[in-house]
Amino acid sequence: MQAGRELDAKVAEALGFQGVKYGRDEVGEYAHMISEEGHSLGKVVNVPKFSTTGDGMLQLIEAARLQGIWLDHETFADGYEVNACVYRSKLSRTVLADSMFRAEDLPGEYARVYIKAKEAV
Repeated sequence: MQAGRELDAKVAEALGFQGVKYGRDEVGEYAHMISEEGHSLGKVVNVPKFSTTGDGMLQLIEAARLQGIWLDHETFADGYEVNACVYRSKLSRTVLADSMFRAEDLPGEYARVYIKAKEAV
């Protein structure tokens, strides 16, 4: 899945928000949080762009950490490796998801790996 608001909505849902729908009005971009019954829970502005900006990526890293999922990456000459782990102790970790890629899409890859990790938990 490409980085963008569709991927951001999947991340928001994995973080615990329900039925996230994005839109734009005269003020700017917003998100509606939708209940399971389809009722709007309100308009939210300044929604993080988890998959397209560095700021959104850092907010995702922190939110995942609070859920016990550690996101990090390593840089190589030909690309990046992004990992999502759960630490069992100081010396033991379980990798839930990882990805090796060459694109310039580091925030998007963090978002995709986080979603894979949530599916694995």
